[in-house]
Amino acid sequence: MSRDKTQRNADFMLICAKIGVFAWNLATYPLREKVNITAQQLDYGQDEFLTADLQKEDARLIPCSLVAASPVRFECAFHQLIELPGNPPMGTVDIIIARVLAIHISDNVITDGKIDISKTQPIARLGYYDYAVIKDTFEMRIPGTNKALLDGLEGSSRANRTLGEEGEGKELGGQVLGNGEAEVKEVKGQLKRAQSAGAEVALGEKN
Repeated sequence: MSRDKTQRNADFMLICAKIGVFAWNLATYPLREKVNITAQQLDYGQDEFLTADLQKEDARLIPCSLVAASPVRFECAFHQLIELPGNPPMGTVDIIIARVLAIHISDNVITDGKIDISKTQPIARLGYYDYAVIKDTFEMRIPGTNKALLDGLEGSSRANRTLGEEGEGKELGGQVLGNGEAEVKEVKGQLKRAQSAGAEVALGEKN
């Protein structure tokens, strides 16, 4: 997220870093006008759900609201905030890295058990005032690649879980893939702290 000319962080960034959880909602072409409305610089505490006339949906694990009309919605635990300094300073960008705790997918964007990206119609911010929308996709597989790597590229949680159970998790950066016990404990602690705070956070939402 970009900062304004005063170098102020977006309220969302400050709140989610403070309480440790947030919701992410896929921005889509049908929601483009409402997404644009939530990009306004509103007063702290002004509810962007009300401003953009968006319906809320309760999250399952975290004290946040999801955007009901978004076809893909994530419940996330905050992990790290990275600042990329800009030149001029107004170009400074903050990046949030998080763990996904729960995923909500609308049935009408599922084809053959997989998310059909062409049905979700996600939008992307380009340069100037331009945006793009994804309506067509295609599939390619790297030739001669072993199954374990292909499963990783596909993002199959079931396949990766199986690899971990078979002892094929490799040490990486001090963590062992396939052994998430410590991570689960840490996330539970984050959820407990967030619930105690009694705060409500969603993408673009302020309290």
